Amino acid sequence: MAKEAELLEKCFKAASRYLGYRPRSEIEIRNHLHRCGFDSDVVERTIIRLKEKRLIDDVAFARFWVENRLLFKPLSRKLLGLELRQKGVDKGIIDEVTKDADDRTSVLKAGWKGIRRLAGLDYPEFRYRLANYLKRRGFGYDTINFAVDHLWQEIQSSARL
Repeated sequence: MAKEAELLEKCFKAASRYLGYRPRSEIEIRNHLHRCGFDSDVVERTIIRLKEKRLIDDVAFARFWVENRLLFKPLSRKLLGLELRQKGVDKGIIDEVTKDADDRTSVLKAGWKGIRRLAGLDYPEFRYRLANYLKRRGFGYDTINFAVDHLWQEIQSSARL
């Protein structure tokens, strides 16, 4: 009995350490604990305890992930959903937390981050490089065209000043 309690506490501490770096989805924690060698019964009991202490919440995790991505590494709504799906978040939660993500705002933010390396290029090269950069961030053709045109005009108007 004491050995089982020790094992549960060891598993809980491993999960807590893993959560210490950043919020995680339930699936991420579950997989980590299995990789650490804990059996399914211990992992399930630990997951229940973590939920009781509100250390696991997939909705809060998904909101954190979307806010973080939109702030630091803007991605398309589609790519955000894919990342969350890979982290084991339920589709309903993904739809809920990404419903307000605006690709036009995100593409401009991403474009401004990638534009520093493109200063001084002519339009065809600027367009080619920026479009590829934005494509890798999951944006669609129409959204990319909007951003390229908008950012090119911004650069041109600021160069005239």
